Amino acid sequence: MTTKRLINDAIMNNDFLKRLEPQHMREMVDCMYEKVYTKGQLVIQEGEPGNYLYVLAEGLLEVIQNGKLLGDMRPGTAFGELAILYNCKRTATVKAVSQSHIWALDRQTFQTIMMQTAQARHEEYFSFLRSVSLLRELPEEKLAKIVDCLEVDYFEKGEYIIREGEEGNTFFIIAKGEVVVTQSTEGCAEPQEIKTLGVGDYFGEKALISEDVRSANIICTENDTHCLVVDRDNFNQMVGTYEELQAYLKEYVEELSRSDERRNALPHSPQIDSVEAQELRRLKERIALLPHHQPFQELEVIATLGMGGFGRVELVKLKDEAVTFALKCIKKKHIVDTRQQEHIYSEKNILQQINSAFIIRLFRTFRDDKCVYMLLEVCLGGELWTVLRDM
Repeated sequence: MTTKRLINDAIMNNDFLKRLEPQHMREMVDCMYEKVYTKGQLVIQEGEPGNYLYVLAEGLLEVIQNGKLLGDMRPGTAFGELAILYNCKRTATVKAVSQSHIWALDRQTFQTIMMQTAQARHEEYFSFLRSVSLLRELPEEKLAKIVDCLEVDYFEKGEYIIREGEEGNTFFIIAKGEVVVTQSTEGCAEPQEIKTLGVGDYFGEKALISEDVRSANIICTENDTHCLVVDRDNFNQMVGTYEELQAYLKEYVEELSRSDERRNALPHSPQIDSVEAQELRRLKERIALLPHHQPFQELEVIATLGMGGFGRVELVKLKDEAVTFALKCIKKKHIVDTRQQEHIYSEKNILQQINSAFIIRLFRTFRDDKCVYMLLEVCLGGELWTVLRDM
C-alpha cells in the first residue's frame, strides 16, 4: 500500500476527519510531510499546546494520560486532529515505542486549504448560476449574494425532494443528477408525470416571492443528485426583493397557476403562520413601541445574568407581561476607551439581519447618557464557555 493511500485511509477512518470533502482530503495528503521519531521520543506532550494533525505510517506508539498507559497506536491511525481546528492543549502524551515514521499537517496549512477550497467553490457556483435561465440576467453583485446564501442538499434515487400540497419556502437548482415532476390530475388515481428536469433546471421558484404550497411532486431519479438550495428569508435578506426577478417570477407563477387550473389539480389551503411566528410578530410590534431613550420605563429588572468589563447583562421582563429578555447594558465610556464603536455597530447590524433558531435574536436597541442597550432573546442554559468546559 502506498503511503498516500495509507494516510487517506487513516483520515477516512477518523470520526471527525471523514466528514471532510474528497477534495479537502486530497489537498491535505499532498501537504503532509514526514517526521521520523526514535524509540522513546515524545510525539505529543500532555498539557502542551497542539498545532499538528498526525498520521502514523510506520512503527508503534503508546498513549499515556496522567502517567497511566491507555493503549497503543499502529500504522494507519490519525491523531491530534483537534489541533488543526483550534488552539487547544493536548489531552494525552504519545510516545514512540519503536522508530516511527509519522506524517504531519499544521493548523495554518489546513485552514488555508479550507479557505482556498471555499473560494474555488464560490467561483464554480457563480459561473454555474450564470447558466441558469432564471438568474442569467441578474447583475454580478446580486448573483454573488445568491452564491453566499446557497446550501447544497444531496438526494438518492426514489427520494421525494418536494411533495405536492406541502408548505414550502425553498428554491432548488439541480447541480448534478436528474428529477421527475409528477402532479395530481382529475380522473387519475396516481399523480401523472409531467416532465423530467436535469442539470441547470430549477424548481420551487414560487417560494422565493410568496408563501408557497407545492403544486407538484419532485422525485429524484438518480443516485447522488446534488441540488443548490436557497430559502426565501435568506434570499430576501441577501438579494433583496429584486424587482426584475420578482416581476419575472410573478409572470412565471401566474402561468404555472393557469397550467394547474388546466390540469384540474387539487385545491390547497393557503399557508397559516405557526403560533410561534404569530407570537414573535406580536412581541416585535409591542417592543417597537417602547421609548428609545428610557428602556427601564417599560422593562423591569429581575436579576443580573452576568457582569464584565463592558457592563452587565440583566434578566428583564415587560412590566405588564410575563415575557423575559436579556438586556445587554454596555458603558459608552468603555466603548470609546477601547475603540469598539465599529464593533458595536457591526454587532447590532449583523444581529438585526440574522434570522436563525441557533443564533440569539436581537429585538431592538436603546441608549441613554451612560449606556447603549441591546434587548436580546434570553437563553437560560448557563454561560456557553462554562458548559463547554464542563463537558
